[in-house]
Amino acid sequence: RGSDTFTIGGKNPYKGGDSPSCLFYGAVDEIKLYAGALTEDEAAAIYTSDTACNHSYEENIIKEATIYETGEATYACIHCGESYHADIPAVPVRILAIGNSYSVDSTTYLWDIGNAAGIKNLIVGNAEIGGSSLDDHWANMENGENQYGYHKFTVDGVLNSQASFLGALQDEQWDYIVLQQNSSMSGEPSTYGHHLEDILAFVDAKKTNHDAKILWNMTWAYPQNSTDARFEVYNKDQMTMYNAIVQTTQEIIVPNEYIDGVIPTGTAIQNLRSSYLGDVLCRDNVHLSYDHGRYTAAMLWFAYITGGDVTAVDWLPETYSYISNDLPAIREAVSEALAFPFEVSTCESEREGGDLVVRDPIAEYNFNNETTNDTVGKNHAAFYNNDAVADPSYVDGISGKALQL
Repeated sequence: RGSDTFTIGGKNPYKGGDSPSCLFYGAVDEIKLYAGALTEDEAAAIYTSDTACNHSYEENIIKEATIYETGEATYACIHCGESYHADIPAVPVRILAIGNSYSVDSTTYLWDIGNAAGIKNLIVGNAEIGGSSLDDHWANMENGENQYGYHKFTVDGVLNSQASFLGALQDEQWDYIVLQQNSSMSGEPSTYGHHLEDILAFVDAKKTNHDAKILWNMTWAYPQNSTDARFEVYNKDQMTMYNAIVQTTQEIIVPNEYIDGVIPTGTAIQNLRSSYLGDVLCRDNVHLSYDHGRYTAAMLWFAYITGGDVTAVDWLPETYSYISNDLPAIREAVSEALAFPFEVSTCESEREGGDLVVRDPIAEYNFNNETTNDTVGKNHAAFYNNDAVADPSYVDGISGKALQL
């Protein structure tokens, strides 16, 4: 046929109209069709291939996703109008603590509390070496060895492994990365100056989530009856140690441009010590008790990081379910710490009923030298008379080691 019987471009011979957003089959193939060199089926196959829309979708949020719920959205192509509906995944909450036994104390119950509160996509990681200071972490970062006990809490359970500082840091796209100083040094400004800035710059440069926030765990003062030799730095006085930690945090941590916030764990613990419970929140000379102490720290982290309502927190560790009677005091201690992070607030809440349970340590097990009644070393656990049964055996929740006392 003559070339004057059709127009190249402009009209789609199969759809009969303008299609400015779609690609047409080439002019050469169109000429072949009209000249009889191609069948209509062959031309249609070419058209299907060549006129496929280069989709560019525009999102329309119907329901915003939160950490507790998935969202909804529709997506429509701005060229051809094709659309579809999809769920938006819940906003993830991925928390990594890098520290020592104090970060273990702070995070052991965190995943359970957050999960019970309804957080859909929660991961809690803890990379720790007992007793580590900032200088120790820097040395570990430089040598790159898998020296850290790495404990990762997910919906699939707890994964215990070994990792390097960088390995833990880049294992997930962490949303929150929490650092801290060694407990005895937390109130000594001179111990921060060597490598704090180096560590913060390294974390900021190497984190896999550009929007991740770097937080600081402000740790707690020792119990007043602590016999730990390091307590002498603070004249063996609990409030002297607490005030020194607060002052150091305000002077060095708060103004630091790398650090996005301070989790006032030490203040929550000190607040609860002012309640009817008293100074019973540690299981030894320095570490938090497995019941009220660790639970208070975890509730504070949950509330600080997620903004969750502490009055809605009611998950309890099965072994320590008696904590339920003390929830009003714990919630008050945490709420006041969030409101006034650098000062002690007196807890006035009363117990909800039941006998007050205070567990006294009867033995300690040291993982360094495998002896009982030995508090020397960096990694030990205490056991309590309420747990005692005939020929008792225990399994440490972090190391997984079975213990016989």
